[in-house]
Amino acid sequence: LFMDLNGMKQINDELGHEAGDRALDDMASAMKQTFRQEDVLGRLGGDEFVAILRGVAEPSGRALAGRLEAALEATNAAAGRPLPLTASIGMAIRLAGETTSLQTLLSAADARMYEVKRERKSGTHLSRA
Repeated sequence: LFMDLNGMKQINDELGHEAGDRALDDMASAMKQTFRQEDVLGRLGGDEFVAILRGVAEPSGRALAGRLEAALEATNAAAGRPLPLTASIGMAIRLAGETTSLQTLLSAADARMYEVKRERKSGTHLSRA
């Protein structure tokens, strides 16, 4: 899964970089709550995050993306944020026996994440990775 926080520029510009840092920390916490201990989680830089999930089929990946969105909603409610923390999430799958490289998977998930971001901005986004 490739994830990008929505509205980070607005958070930094309107609330300050300290609020932006808290948003990044809250995203990391939501990811830790959502994913399994054996999953590889990381921040690629800026407001981009990745989760590499082994042995997870597409429906389960979509369910995990939904759980992450729910964890962010719960974080927003608990923190009383003036600007809600949301993420656009893209998913790419490598089936057993395929030899797709990690870089190719990340690029595909990144491309899908940008599709989701465009859909969200145009109002056509349905919660799907």
